[in-house]
Amino acid sequence: MRRGLFLASQSGNVKELHALLAQLGADADLGFVQQPEGNTPLHVACICGHEEVVRVLLEHGGAPVDARDAEGRTPLYVASMGGHIECVRLLLEPPPLPAEAAAAHAAADGSPAVAAPASIELRSHAGLSALFVAAWRGHRDVVSLLRAQGADVIGPRDPEGRHMWQLAREWNHAALADELEQAARAVGWTPEKDAPVAAVDGADAVKDVVLDLSAVVKPSPSPEGAVQEHAATAEQLEQQHQLQQQLPHAHQSAIAVH
Repeated sequence: MRRGLFLASQSGNVKELHALLAQLGADADLGFVQQPEGNTPLHVACICGHEEVVRVLLEHGGAPVDARDAEGRTPLYVASMGGHIECVRLLLEPPPLPAEAAAAHAAADGSPAVAAPASIELRSHAGLSALFVAAWRGHRDVVSLLRAQGADVIGPRDPEGRHMWQLAREWNHAALADELEQAARAVGWTPEKDAPVAAVDGADAVKDVVLDLSAVVKPSPSPEGAVQEHAATAEQLEQQHQLQQQLPHAHQSAIAVH
């Protein structure tokens, strides 16, 4: 059953998803994960950009919107990284629960008739937020939506202390980088105000950053897991290569293509 949910979430098969959820019941907890990556079905749907699957999972009411994978990434984080604007919108403004689901969850734990919106500032273990990775990847529409919701432009920094506009500029998103830096300066940021970043091992920094670049579905083949393992895309491989070139002081052996 769980494997089927992951497969339906990955493939975007809404009909199959409805059938499986009906078997599980309106009050079923959808917070189970696949190991070792720690993805929930909602993570998988957001990684793949299946907005209707995201909608169905949220309407069910049992999908924890702020679940974190093994690297600390939330569904909002991976949807923002992928530029899946409608998934991001659904996570920030969840649909109301259907009457049956609302009644079931209220009876089970007193939860409200609508899923709570995603927490916008939760960061990965590498210290990156949804806004940070959306800016880094150049997803202007996602950046605009997150900023409209009040996402912090200044606080998140990568393991080497760089701000999101600095990474956006390095990755050739110059106009977006300028916009974000101007927004930071408008609320009082100056380079002199940056607190020093604690020293990190170069290899570990690169490893953490690359993990944050590669939100690839890598599911377990076990019954407790879900989706067949995906290789990294050509774009992600190229990005990893570029990152190696941009971090000359890090140990190159730390980056492994998964």
